[in-house]
Amino acid sequence: MVYRYKTPYGTFAIRPQRADPYSVELWIEQQKFCCGKYSSAREAASIVHAHKTGNEQWDSCGLDVPENLEEWLSSAS
Repeated sequence: MVYRYKTPYGTFAIRPQRADPYSVELWIEQQKFCCGKYSSAREAASIVHAHKTGNEQWDSCGLDVPENLEEWLSSAS
């Protein structure tokens, strides 16, 4: 399952990591910026919500993104 959330800074994508199927990666798709590897999609969404992605532009912007994955768009990968 891939979760996406569109923002003015780009679309965040949470997707399974290829090398470790028990982990996910968080990406800003348009920037091709990987924010890191996380143990779950919920943890990755929480990182985006808390503005602690490691992407300076996003982390300092102050926009609200839901922490709840049910509010992110999901699609089959």
